[in-house]
Amino acid sequence: TNWMEYPRKVVLTTPIAETALTINGAMFCIDSMTKHAHRWDALCRCDVAYSSETSQFTSQQRPGRVGRRGPGICIRLCTPGEYSRSPLADEPSVHADDPRPYILSCLSRGIEPYAGCWYLYPGEPVVAAAYADLALMGAIDTQGLATDKGWLMSRLSLPLDASALIAEAAIRGVLL
Repeated sequence: TNWMEYPRKVVLTTPIAETALTINGAMFCIDSMTKHAHRWDALCRCDVAYSSETSQFTSQQRPGRVGRRGPGICIRLCTPGEYSRSPLADEPSVHADDPRPYILSCLSRGIEPYAGCWYLYPGEPVVAAAYADLALMGAIDTQGLATDKGWLMSRLSLPLDASALIAEAAIRGVLL
């Protein structure tokens, strides 16, 4: 059946509800005040999934998904006190991403990572772990400069671990 035929439509907020999506006829938005996302964990060297509370800014955007063609009603599943204690804005998504590909791409082009881009800087512990990991992969040398392997890795559009394997195989001449 076509869901557009149903007279009642409710949007349960998710990240898709924060896009430019318009659902004709929807008038209500139920905001759980939570989000599910991923974040780079430098300790385990992988993305980890997590749930956290939504920021006030994001929550204020959500009713607009149902109110594009008329007034929308948002029902927030929290008390006014909980809402006022929620973060004002979300952390920039660039701080949740793996910094290693960005750092390696900069170094392989002779550019200092984060130079003049303080707003991109994820913090010293994350950057130090990224440099250590890149050195362990053989992508950078002891001076923090990109190696031939690192240069090749930065040119491959693959996850860093896969590009390290392929670059190593190419350097050893065993790539088929």
